[in-house]
Amino acid sequence: MIVACFGLTSAPAWGAALLGEALNSLQLDRVASGLTQPTDVVALPDGTLVITQRLGDVAVVRPDGSLSEAANHIAIVSLNAEQGLLGVVADVDFASDRQLYFYASAGANTEDKHKVLRVPFGTDDRLGDAITIIDKGLVGFLNHAGGGLIIHEHQLYVSVGDTGANATPPYNQLGTCLNSPNGKILRVNLDGSVPVDNPLANLTAVTGCKDRSAPLEPLPPDKRIYAWGLRNPFRFAIDAASGLLWIADVGESAKEEVDVGGIGSHFGWPFYEGTVHYSQAQQPFQPEGACLGISPPGPCVPPVFEYSHTGLRASVIGGPVLDACDWPAEFRARYLFGDNGSGEVWTLEMTPDRRSVVPGSLKPFAQMTGPASFRVGPDGSLYMVDVTSGDVYRVQPQKRLSDNCQLEPPDATGGGAGGMVDSSGDGGQGGQGGVGLGGNPLQTAPIGGDPAAPIQSGGEGGRSSDEESRPRNDSSCSCRFGGDGRAITALAHAILLLTMLRLRRRARPRSLLSGGERSA
Repeated sequence: MIVACFGLTSAPAWGAALLGEALNSLQLDRVASGLTQPTDVVALPDGTLVITQRLGDVAVVRPDGSLSEAANHIAIVSLNAEQGLLGVVADVDFASDRQLYFYASAGANTEDKHKVLRVPFGTDDRLGDAITIIDKGLVGFLNHAGGGLIIHEHQLYVSVGDTGANATPPYNQLGTCLNSPNGKILRVNLDGSVPVDNPLANLTAVTGCKDRSAPLEPLPPDKRIYAWGLRNPFRFAIDAASGLLWIADVGESAKEEVDVGGIGSHFGWPFYEGTVHYSQAQQPFQPEGACLGISPPGPCVPPVFEYSHTGLRASVIGGPVLDACDWPAEFRARYLFGDNGSGEVWTLEMTPDRRSVVPGSLKPFAQMTGPASFRVGPDGSLYMVDVTSGDVYRVQPQKRLSDNCQLEPPDATGGGAGGMVDSSGDGGQGGQGGVGLGGNPLQTAPIGGDPAAPIQSGGEGGRSSDEESRPRNDSSCSCRFGGDGRAITALAHAILLLTMLRLRRRARPRSLLSGGERSA
């Protein structure tokens, strides 16, 4: 049973809890529960929530908190591992055209498994007939499906995984094969056509491959590609102020990473996992100079942040840049992200140029069971989707700073922070040094009592071509903590919750979004 419950401020046991500064100045509401593997949410202009569930069902929660009785479903074909109904976003003109876009594993065959569908959403809360916007070439084996959607300035950005074939060192080359959409961020117009300024739009031949383990060779490009060199960019955002992509790329066996870059950026996979460089001896297919040997060439863009697989940490989930104009100042210009395995949620302070993160700025934000998506609504509220517990949460300031705060249209579509990405985002000029591996002292920030916290890595920019490794279901809703002792009571609740969650998660099976599975 799905339960919608707006207006209540604390999650019950086994739910989510705010931590650190968020506990004292933000308010947490559980707005829906009892869902079956919810994957994404979009908050419409009137406050209606549309929530995707992995098996294909679409739940609708009205602005008053009631659950719509409309039975909406998008057919998922040959469901395996991480496939399913994975993403949703609303058109920036939703108020007039009422169009939603979905990322679904709806193809009948492996070669064209993943689709992007445009579906009208009626005033009766019912989905209309779907039109397929992207239907060719998004290969889907068992895992690394991608599924992120953002609309900005009437263009659709789509994150697609590299299809899996996990191995260390990696042999799946699709992330760097520019004739394939897998392991990429795509950009298309809302009718599926290719923007004329896409980085490969005017090229006739690029580095490609006919299969994920076939030799690299010159082939015609997939002109939908916007950025490449990714493993499984399940969630990403676009920063409105800088126009840069902020991508959480799920790692293989060692590293989870946050990448920042723009048009034509190569983020290093499969030659790099975070700051770890696989050698040509380990990867005979790797060209001289790694990313510099790909056509079109450019240095590999290193992560601005990475962390190791310690404890239950195994699958980074990216969120938005927190810039809602009526949030407390300590949360603005901070990038929010979490880990699906451990359930931890953090924020990082952006550098003044918004191209990297400030060393030592990692802060705890919340504890969940298994985060799958973070979205910003029209009023600046943050929505957190928990695929493991079946809950969706809303986070907002306890006291709004302004009653006249208006967000940029990309935030209103549920796509996180938005902004046009242009050539200024290309990370090919060399990154600033950062704290990382290779004997340098590690900057750690204990989260929830765990000393093995994520580490800071290098700034946005390029890697040198010769480096081997570089530092770099309870369905009820609970009540508000009351009285002057609210913060102390909430802190005790959070500590108890963290302890119980750790014991509970150690006994549960690997998540569908886990990064370290060994499937074909």
